[in-house]
Amino acid sequence: MPTNTTGLQPNDSGVFGCAAMAFTKWAFQLLGNTAGISVSLYGTLDYNAYLVYTANSGVEGYTTGSQYLAGTVIRAPVSVPASSWFLLPGPSEQSGTGSIANPLTGAVPVFTCSLPLVAVRAVVTASATPSGQGSVVAFAVP
Repeated sequence: MPTNTTGLQPNDSGVFGCAAMAFTKWAFQLLGNTAGISVSLYGTLDYNAYLVYTANSGVEGYTTGSQYLAGTVIRAPVSVPASSWFLLPGPSEQSGTGSIANPLTGAVPVFTCSLPLVAVRAVVTASATPSGQGSVVAFAVP
């Protein structure tokens, strides 16, 4: 999930990570000169995210935004509604022993979570004017 976080534009990776749909162990890292950059990580269980991803990437049998499934054409949604996304919880929050460590910053550049996600996205949420640039990379295992 390479995500360009140069300044605030673009500030949203969009739908990523569908190739690892339902994998349960996710790790994210903020790379680069990330002074002033804060990146929040979101996940969704909404299958529409997968439809958007495949329609835009040309994989999984999509042709011009449609999927053939059991003889029926299913139109891919244009986007995934904001209400479908949630801030990913960190291990300490999931165990009830601490607070969430999301967003990623230069001081906290690594984040893990354990959920079977359909998709993820990274959104730049810098409160200060960023003076650096970076990328978010993700890795997931079943």
